[in-house]
Amino acid sequence: MSIKTIVLSMFLAVMPEIAGAQHTFTVSANNLGHRKVIVSRSFGGIMMPLQQTIDFDADSLVCYRFGNDTPEHVLILVEGNDAKDATESLSLYTADASMLLTVDPKQGLLEVTGQTATQSAATKAAEAPYQLFIDYVTGVGDRLGLRDDTVAASAESKLMHFADSLATIIDKVPEPVRNALRQEMALNTLYLWNQLYFGWMNRRADKNTQEATAWKQADKNITAWAKLDNEANALSLLFDDIASSQWSKALTSSRMDSLRKLGKESIFFARFDHFARNYTGKNREYLLANLIYKDTKDAVFTEGVDSLFSIFRSMYPQSEITPILEEAVTKNMAINSTNELDPDIRFIEPTEGQALDSIIAMFKGKPVLVDVWATWCGPCRKSFEHADIIRDFARENGIELLYISIDEGSNREKAVRKLVKSYGLKGNHLIMPPSFKEDVYNRFGSNGYIIIPAIALYGSDGTLLESRFSESEDAPALIEAISTTLKTFGK
Repeated sequence: MSIKTIVLSMFLAVMPEIAGAQHTFTVSANNLGHRKVIVSRSFGGIMMPLQQTIDFDADSLVCYRFGNDTPEHVLILVEGNDAKDATESLSLYTADASMLLTVDPKQGLLEVTGQTATQSAATKAAEAPYQLFIDYVTGVGDRLGLRDDTVAASAESKLMHFADSLATIIDKVPEPVRNALRQEMALNTLYLWNQLYFGWMNRRADKNTQEATAWKQADKNITAWAKLDNEANALSLLFDDIASSQWSKALTSSRMDSLRKLGKESIFFARFDHFARNYTGKNREYLLANLIYKDTKDAVFTEGVDSLFSIFRSMYPQSEITPILEEAVTKNMAINSTNELDPDIRFIEPTEGQALDSIIAMFKGKPVLVDVWATWCGPCRKSFEHADIIRDFARENGIELLYISIDEGSNREKAVRKLVKSYGLKGNHLIMPPSFKEDVYNRFGSNGYIIIPAIALYGSDGTLLESRFSESEDAPALIEAISTTLKTFGK
């Protein structure tokens, strides 16, 4: 049996008799090798996209303690062999002070103590709408027959009947877990509905028809049913996506167009203002905190986030999230500072009429590893997490690094420099001039189209040895491929 990715979602309810007790989560792992167990948790009723890794060097028993506060929501990920392995999920909702997870993928074993059959069924019910969403967007299935349903009232009825059947299962567990599960189910249902709603609206040029009115009314009905003011929403990582979608619905097309013209920073600040004015309590704390934190986590580094953090602190002076946000905002300010770049980060400014070949010729006598990327490219950012491994290899083997950004737009230079600074991408950098575009796209792509990241290698004499390594996102495999290519060509 292949080792699978195992995702666990646990809600821990604080019962009077165990309040203040130290909560312990124990993982007994066998046949994991060097795989990792990754834990995310909520803080004071606020779920954050933080991850803490537990390393297993061999078959072992690890005791993971959360301290004297009780996490209301814990997410655990056990990494699998590769992305091709199926995802197997398991959820725990318990009021016990300790739990034991036994993982042995080789034996097909995934066991948890402390979860009743009722809790297990309720957890699966809460997650069911999200699974329908995955099936819907991937085309794997359409259990409720929503894909071809263009009648708003019909689509609404199907979803609500399905949700009612799930609520019957969830209502069998006691509070406060029941409320948390019901809201998870509601958010998952609304998430699926939003896919249908935005899909329908995008396909219709005329939004003022009777049909459009029906869809908007159905949207109001389902949104009201989802209870976006319920503070249990703050325990879900999905809530900020839901709230952002609701904000998009509230904007007129002209208002959105004007914000887009002003730039991403204006959209960011407008979203913060909307969350601050339209939500309260834990939900507002969650939305503002996640907006600030993700700006750094996603390496966006919007200028002025420190002012929003000041507003957050004035609203929530006792927030348990504050230390996490302080670290994120400090990094944001460092990236946005006017301090000089690391001297090992060099930006090349092409002269008018200069061509790509002349840039490569600047490094004649050394092999050149070219990395074509863009700030909006997720896989590119992911590969940068291992940039130090590639950099060390290049330095040891006398290889020059040339990063070519294919970003376009008036704000591209600022965006590129921020991201380069945040990842510490030492080497040579070229922000692709418009005159280079055709050459870059054809040389490292095909027929005027390019898939990034695109990693290429030039020999010391300027000869293109490899126009695209397939191992671009796997640092060890990429290093091996580069070494093999250099040996093959003797360059």
